[in-house]
Amino acid sequence: MAAHAVGLRQIIHLRGGFRALDHNPMVQFSLDRALVTQQWTSLYDSSIWKEPIFTTQLTDMNYPHEKVSVNGLVDSRLELVFRTLQKTTLLFNEHFYSNERIEGRFAQQCLGFVHSQLLELDGCLTDGFSETLRLGMMAFLATTFRIPGLGVQRAYRGTFEKLQLSLSSDKAWTAQTHEKISIWIIIVRIIFTESRDTLQVPALWIETAVHKRPWEEIRCGLKEVMWIDSLHDKPGKRAYDILAKEG
Repeated sequence: MAAHAVGLRQIIHLRGGFRALDHNPMVQFSLDRALVTQQWTSLYDSSIWKEPIFTTQLTDMNYPHEKVSVNGLVDSRLELVFRTLQKTTLLFNEHFYSNERIEGRFAQQCLGFVHSQLLELDGCLTDGFSETLRLGMMAFLATTFRIPGLGVQRAYRGTFEKLQLSLSSDKAWTAQTHEKISIWIIIVRIIFTESRDTLQVPALWIETAVHKRPWEEIRCGLKEVMWIDSLHDKPGKRAYDILAKEG
């Protein structure tokens, strides 16, 4: 993967930089997979990832409920990134259900901004909930751009290990903070690893007030946080089934 990232950096340079890739979906996909791994450092240039401006009001046509807010719960810098990723998932859902293509440049700008900011916040967050949410968002990106069926792939292992440690050591983020976000992090963690191995996730799941509720109700809560229906519904249901067997 490291050699792949170095080669990708050279391709980007030879083709005129990131902006030249807007109409090359194959290279874009390779780039997006690199963004959600620790190999980002060989591609990283924070100066090009400006905060995206969403010019239209985005709504979830299939679930028009108010989205979860973390304003006041987390570091203000992370709150901006959380909001941007929420809007990006709404953008993906809107285009999926309307059967329209997303503009490559804008989608790339959204993902690049989110990921670059999540990396820049590494080591800067002082409270456990903010750091756990940051790692959960990293894992969420990794579930979006990954090869399914391989468990925790080598390139993602660093994120997995940090999320595992954060979940294991800091329990204050569960019932005392925001339950819908807690459930979202638990589900994303299971999707991310495709198992419940080596972590007391079932215990965290049982601590929530909704652990015995049906999948459709849980899914509604996940969509209020952030969720890309076409990419996360099936693995999300599998994660729920794993937890339901334990609860």
